Amino acid sequence: MDVEALLRRLGEAVGSRDHEATLALFAPDASVVFVGSEAGEQAFGWAELRAWLDHVYARPIAFRWEWSRIETSSRGDVVWFLADGDVVETVGASESRTAYRMSGVAYGSPPLLALVHGSEPVAPK
Repeated sequence: MDVEALLRRLGEAVGSRDHEATLALFAPDASVVFVGSEAGEQAFGWAELRAWLDHVYARPIAFRWEWSRIETSSRGDVVWFLADGDVVETVGASESRTAYRMSGVAYGSPPLLALVHGSEPVAPK
């Protein structure tokens, strides 16, 4: 699995609120770090990542990511990535899109996530 497939699976797992599928995409032996785009949206380590997923999956808003561009660089089995696209938020039948950027580090074969950082880019003034 390449990084594009990894990020697609992450979007699908988060979009379907599947705890086990989401956690399976993170490296089990890493001190995982996830920093999202909302204030306070941080998880350092497995316990905080699980707690963050519990919190996010309990909200009425479901979300997923759709990527239009993914750039990678690698050395050995470590890959750095930058993905540009949209976060797609769904409440009932209503859907909205916001520009989103995600960067991170994955490693192994197949690659698994160790560090993820998301942001919502702001248009220049």
